[in-house]
Amino acid sequence: MGGKSTLFQKFALDHFFTLANHRSHSSHASHSSHASHRSSTGGYSYTPPTYSAPPRTGLLTLPGNSPRFTEIVRQVQTALTAYGYYNGAIDGVIGPASRAALLQFQKNFGLQQTGTITPETLTQLGITAG
Repeated sequence: MGGKSTLFQKFALDHFFTLANHRSHSSHASHSSHASHRSSTGGYSYTPPTYSAPPRTGLLTLPGNSPRFTEIVRQVQTALTAYGYYNGAIDGVIGPASRAALLQFQKNFGLQQTGTITPETLTQLGITAG
């Protein structure tokens, strides 16, 4: 082969100088395209995006004395009677017997046990409040 270099040797020599002349990011920290990524310690940092839950819409808390609330309570009492959890008056009033029936129903169906009419309870009973 004598004094002639192979194509591979020329390629390797050319890239040796290219890589040796490359400046690392820390050596040109003032470069504007890199400034936003630098932390105070000279390394890169990542800030994860923040998440905020969307505002709750569609759920309306009805006052206990409104005609619509009374109608929903009657529907819940009727459904709880049909399921065998309630045997009181279908009067639209959440009293101790209604609360006990709601608690037992919620427990048996794996719902949060509140003893109140929740959206999840209405869904499980098949009642639409909207």
